[in-house]
Amino acid sequence: MKIQLFIQQYKDIMTQFEDCQMIEMNQLNGIPDACCTLLHLGNCCDFVSNQNELLQQCIKKLRYGGQIIVEGTDLAETSFGMAHNIISLNQAQDLLFKGRNSCTTIYDVTNILQQFNLNILKKRLMQYRYFIRAERPNVQI
Repeated sequence: MKIQLFIQQYKDIMTQFEDCQMIEMNQLNGIPDACCTLLHLGNCCDFVSNQNELLQQCIKKLRYGGQIIVEGTDLAETSFGMAHNIISLNQAQDLLFKGRNSCTTIYDVTNILQQFNLNILKKRLMQYRYFIRAERPNVQI
């Protein structure tokens, strides 16, 4: 099962990822544990007050060998852009505060995923956004 989470009020800024089934974030508890081969969070972590809790819930939904994709606005890159006059204060405010409940960096999210014993497959920064793909390791018998 491939799932892409979205938040209803921000659905218009989401684009469908691969062949994922779009599911509203508040329906996450209805997904059985260990059934997802791919779980794409998009930038949902930016819009929740407890990012760790959301990530922990999502990881439970992954099969062993399943992958999770997390994207978001990088606080450090946005601050750097504003401090060096690459972006305006208004642009920075839109990136950081337009409906968002939390701001983080690629390094923070990578550390959280590694604390949950996920293997980081790919991470990259694209201007002010980060992209992380991680995998739940297979059980060693």
